[in-house]
Amino acid sequence: QEGVYKAFLRGMAEVVDAVGALLRHGEEPLATAVAQALSPSDESLRIRLGLKLHRHSVSHFFGKGGKAEYVLHALVDEAETFSEACEGNADDADAETVSAEWAECFRSLQLEMLDGDFEFVRKFILDTAEH
Repeated sequence: QEGVYKAFLRGMAEVVDAVGALLRHGEEPLATAVAQALSPSDESLRIRLGLKLHRHSVSHFFGKGGKAEYVLHALVDEAETFSEACEGNADDADAETVSAEWAECFRSLQLEMLDGDFEFVRKFILDTAEH
C-alpha cells in the first residue's frame, strides 16, 4: 500500500482554493474554469481572482493523477452530506458532525428552486460544455 504525500494533499487544497476564489468573485466553479485558474500557461484568470498558488503542490497533484473533477465531486458530496444533516435527513454520524449553530445558519439561507438537487450541480460544474 502506498501513502499519500503532503504535496499531493496541498495540491488538492489548491484546487479547493481555486473553487473558493471563483465563488467569491461570483463566477461558476465549472471544471473548465478551475482548470484555467490552475493552468501554468494562462495566468489571466488567476491574477484576476487574486489566487496565489504553490506551483510545486499543484504540479505534484496533477502529475500523480489528481484531477480538478475529483475535488469538485468531493466538494459536492460533502455539501450534500452537510445539507442532509442540517435538514435532519442524515445518518446519526453525519448529523453529529454539524453543530447547531451551522445548522441554524444553513436553515436561515434563502431557498432556491434547485436547492437539494446535487445531481444537477454535479452535471453543471463537471460538464465541459459552455453554459
